[in-house]
Amino acid sequence: MDHSELIDQVSGTLDKLSEIGFDIRMLSSDLGNNFRSMIDQYGVTVNNPYVTHQEKKVWVFTDMPYVMKCAMNCLYSHKK
Repeated sequence: MDHSELIDQVSGTLDKLSEIGFDIRMLSSDLGNNFRSMIDQYGVTVNNPYVTHQEKKVWVFTDMPYVMKCAMNCLYSHKK
């Protein structure tokens, strides 16, 4: 799934969850290329770490356990 399809999927999911009463305030995912491209497309940066959905801020976070696992795997693969 490319980032434009992912944006449509995420927006549609946020809309549906809002319709049934959820108040979504956070979005989290791994750092896959499609997610990275999606958050770039949304304009998410260190200084602007959120997207606006229905006039509310939805904060964007990486999945830190996944990031830590990737760092650990990188260190182990380069172990001498």
